[in-house]
Amino acid sequence: MSLVLLSQTVMADDMVEQAATDICQCLKEPYEHAAKVKAALSDAKASGSLSRITDTQDDMMAVINAAKLCMENVRSRYPDIKHDTALQEAILKRTESLCPNPLSSHPPVSSGNAPRSPGITPSSNLSNNTSSNE
Repeated sequence: MSLVLLSQTVMADDMVEQAATDICQCLKEPYEHAAKVKAALSDAKASGSLSRITDTQDDMMAVINAAKLCMENVRSRYPDIKHDTALQEAILKRTESLCPNPLSSHPPVSSGNAPRSPGITPSSNLSNNTSSNE
């Protein structure tokens, strides 16, 4: 019995690591763009130009949408995740430690609640609670 539990724990750890790696690979380009957009948004706000602010906010929404797509891809690649909240939390925590969100104002944490990326939460993106086409 304990060998089965150990095996399941190792498989879950492997899934957490692989899923987090997959997410980070998918988020690499959007996160690089996000860092540039964040700086551009600060400049736009400083300029007071409503047009620049709006354009930059649109760019930021594109980054957030790309991040959501990454999470949806993980959900389809790892269907066991959607029913396991603890696994979702472990994956998101590991993802935040591997590739910190450039939009987060908090440093990555190694334990406890990791700061969330915009649009990336276990209930909305790793589970199927919000998807009506599944």
